Amino acid sequence: VSHMMNQASRNYDKNEQDEPIFYSFTQFEIPQSVPKLSDEQALNLYLYGNYDWDLINFSISDPDNFKYYLYRNKLKEISEKIFKSKTDILIHSDLGNGKTLFLLGLANILRSRGVNVFMFNRYFDNITESEIDTICKMKGRTVIMLESYASHFNIVETLKVFKNDDVSFVFTERTMINDTVYIDLESKYFDKEYTTVNLNKLSGEEIDSLIKMFDYYGFWGDLSKYPDYKKKAFINEKCNSEIRLLLLEILRSPDIQKRFSDIINKISLKKGHLNAFLLILASNLFDFRIDLDELVYLLDDELLNNPSFNKNPDLGEVIDFQSGIIKCKSSIISESIISQLDSQKVFIDVLVKVVKKLDNRRFDSNSKLILRSIISFSRLQRVLNVKNEYKQNLLTFFEEIKNLEHTRKNPHFWLQYAIARLSLRDYDAADVYFKNAYSFAEARSGFDTFQIDNHMARHILESEINFGIKETCMQQFLKAHNILANPHDKNKNRHYPFKVARLYFNFYERFFNDLDNTDKVIFLRSCVEILNRIESYKKFVEESGIRREVEDCFNALTQIVTKEHSYLDRKVG
Repeated sequence: VSHMMNQASRNYDKNEQDEPIFYSFTQFEIPQSVPKLSDEQALNLYLYGNYDWDLINFSISDPDNFKYYLYRNKLKEISEKIFKSKTDILIHSDLGNGKTLFLLGLANILRSRGVNVFMFNRYFDNITESEIDTICKMKGRTVIMLESYASHFNIVETLKVFKNDDVSFVFTERTMINDTVYIDLESKYFDKEYTTVNLNKLSGEEIDSLIKMFDYYGFWGDLSKYPDYKKKAFINEKCNSEIRLLLLEILRSPDIQKRFSDIINKISLKKGHLNAFLLILASNLFDFRIDLDELVYLLDDELLNNPSFNKNPDLGEVIDFQSGIIKCKSSIISESIISQLDSQKVFIDVLVKVVKKLDNRRFDSNSKLILRSIISFSRLQRVLNVKNEYKQNLLTFFEEIKNLEHTRKNPHFWLQYAIARLSLRDYDAADVYFKNAYSFAEARSGFDTFQIDNHMARHILESEINFGIKETCMQQFLKAHNILANPHDKNKNRHYPFKVARLYFNFYERFFNDLDNTDKVIFLRSCVEILNRIESYKKFVEESGIRREVEDCFNALTQIVTKEHSYLDRKVG
């Protein structure tokens, strides 16, 4: 939570003299003085992630005079649900698509209606639990906000203990993580119906508002000459209706790239500062928190305790040193800077060093969280897959850490390594590593192999589509299909099986005409089985939360079944 919000809270003239002081939470208050809005502040918000709490408040209440905050359509609906129905809310989006700003807007609307609003900031032993107790006992309606809930299940558990009927929770998480853990949240911590909000896509109305905002401040750069309809098409098509992708496009302008390049060059002149800078960016991209003591420990560099580090004006351009937690001001900035490094090997070297250091304290719960965050193929791919050296950097990372105590017998590590090999179409190595993942998972009581299963199904299908033969293709197909269509699967409201089942269309194009009639019938009935599972899945998920991959799968398999429907009436055998 930003320094500005804390400052606003401290400066607020409270009526009660004995108000409690909170350390683990930030309490939101409505500002009393009118702020001044400048072009620089708008630039800081949209391109550098440095927001101003006071300006957000006035932008919501007086948008004509304070063109600053992008009002998301779902704010009104969600604030009404909380205010009238005391509903719990789960918000998710990909990195950089607006979770934090949505929370700030929601906090403003609720606070203006007299609701007590708190956001979890940082855990303190022997303090956090008593603060939660105090907050939950406050008079009137109360909302407690928690970002990155999957990293704070201990806080979620404590919140549930002290919750009463006047308290609502608002939790946020990155979409990718939420997809794998929200069932735990739902089954263990939510004791009533809750509302899910997906912020990944901008609506048409929100895109129109964003275009006007960027026109007003002149943010378009090379796109400035385009009429509004072309800008809208650019956002919809090139940027997939995501604010993150739009901002990354704008950050690719030569002027901004040169600015970042100059920052990197200046930081590199001081010993140890570049590694520290890259680790702070990594903490933002891989979603873990870090303070100065942790930074010194992980990099084994006492010189970082010198004021020349946190007072470095070049670092201060993109790093926030104001609170106890050191962080990059913007995930978009983090992603853009890493993509512009001359060589990303230096970034990989930092990650490897951190993983090896954390291996020494692998039983510590916070270290486990950081290790799991870093050892993630999807996150590494997103950061690294912009350079020609991508393949070598990816393999270097996994090869360097595979024999650590934390990774050697860890099913999560071998799954991630298998996925990396699969992405590079190294099917033989992937096969071995999937078997490693299953073997080590078997040795762990109660380990859920759901993720391994789905990636294994993808491995089987991809390998057969690329290198298989008609004599073995149906045998391999049915191996994969039995995983994806498992009737005993407890994860019926997850989209991953359908994401993989899109490969049925590739299998159809590659092999269908070579199959005998019996196998054709079996294949088509398998497609129907997946289509029926999609129909069941849709009953569990709000329409706005249905993933594009699910619709793609449904459309592809429907196309197959429609075209070949005559086989479905035939008997098998």
